[in-house]
Amino acid sequence: MDLLDELKGKILLMLFEGPSTRTRISFETAMIQLGGNAIDINESMTQLGRGETMGDSARVLSRYSDCILARVKKHETLKELAKCNSLLLGCSMVGINIKVASPEGYEPAKDFVKKALDISKETGSRIEIVNDPREAAKGASFLYTDVWVSMGDESEEEERLRAFRGYQLNREIVKLANSDCKIMHCLPAHRGLEITDEVIDGKDSIVWDQAENRLHAQKAILLRLLG
Repeated sequence: MDLLDELKGKILLMLFEGPSTRTRISFETAMIQLGGNAIDINESMTQLGRGETMGDSARVLSRYSDCILARVKKHETLKELAKCNSLLLGCSMVGINIKVASPEGYEPAKDFVKKALDISKETGSRIEIVNDPREAAKGASFLYTDVWVSMGDESEEEERLRAFRGYQLNREIVKLANSDCKIMHCLPAHRGLEITDEVIDGKDSIVWDQAENRLHAQKAILLRLLG
């Protein structure tokens, strides 16, 4: 494996308040492959665990590193919304048609939908928000699902499981899509809930390629920020 030197001497500081597999490891690997270094810390390793404010810590840590990557628990709700909202905006920017299916009350934020629709007028993208997963799946080239209960939403677990019960990505839903439709999931997957074993492990799944692509996408982010 060739190691590049674009980020030689650069330090990425990673602060995670919760568990992380793909984000943590892919960013650390990206830094190493680009010639830089990554330092992984948490509250128990710093004065944050003894009451120092995040602001004070950030001021100091920024003097020791070139970039800080942080996943904090209070951002979980925003992060969940951003997944779908950013996908809406991304698709609209490059002219991809997208249908979002969700239960009533869990639709993307209206201001993001409006922004995506405005962008789509220039790019020709078609944006649709529906409540019927079967309607969204019909003729699709890609089917993308996500966890029903994100970190930080455990108190809403029973309510969310009831609301999303009919939104499982299974063989019946896949049959409604194009014959060459590909399956996506950002992981971690809760098999038997939002997706079945046969779908995520099937021949049309690109979930593992998608997970690997985080590494290459995050290299581009780091090069943009630090290169």
